[in-house]
Amino acid sequence: MIFIDGSWMFHNRNHIREAFSDDSFSIDFKQLPFIIKRELEKNIGAEIDNVRTHFFGSRAINKPEHDGKHQEGFFDVLEKECRFEMEIYDIDFRHQGEFSPKEKCVDIALATSMMYYAAIPNAYDIAVLVAGDLDYLPLIKRIRRLGKRTLLVAMSNIGTYYPTNQKLMNDHSLFDFGVLYLDHYVEELRLKRDYPHHENRSTERNCMSCGKPETTDWMGEYFYCENCRERTRQARQSRYY
Repeated sequence: MIFIDGSWMFHNRNHIREAFSDDSFSIDFKQLPFIIKRELEKNIGAEIDNVRTHFFGSRAINKPEHDGKHQEGFFDVLEKECRFEMEIYDIDFRHQGEFSPKEKCVDIALATSMMYYAAIPNAYDIAVLVAGDLDYLPLIKRIRRLGKRTLLVAMSNIGTYYPTNQKLMNDHSLFDFGVLYLDHYVEELRLKRDYPHHENRSTERNCMSCGKPETTDWMGEYFYCENCRERTRQARQSRYY
């Protein structure tokens, strides 16, 4: 079972672009579970099943001049096309009383989910952590005490920048397999685009839920209008509060 700290990946996306001098680089999240599955099968020498992929992230709300449509579209792709289990938490710029509100819940949600499924008999045998924060160290220790094997999916050092905590990468008592570095699979993870970046792809599409036509530049297999995406966001939010 895979557990992705989406906030960690979001905050490090620019460092991948810088490392490969490619401002247009985007991750194809559909490929990530397949790469993890393939590399684990090489290590184990047997076929395995990816039970589920969980994605934990956050969104800004009530933030002046912030347009979250692109982010909501991204979350929709992960849920509807990649079939990820999504847990998204709000960062409220109006009600937290701080100039720069801090992200909350993501690491706790990931940790509690990994522990919850570890306590269910036969839910999974291997916990895959896609993250880089040292805060997950106690979690991994307890998961292994429950008899689960663990794999860290991380990023290599980029110059003097360390996307992944060094202790997390180098403590061999934490993980049962060698670290899988995302930047070693850049070409496989690169989101393939079959159109020029300057091309205007806006077109009118019908929402797959309500049938309403809407102009969009989203060319993915599934398309939902703004109203339906908002209803999905509210329904998703209601599951966590």
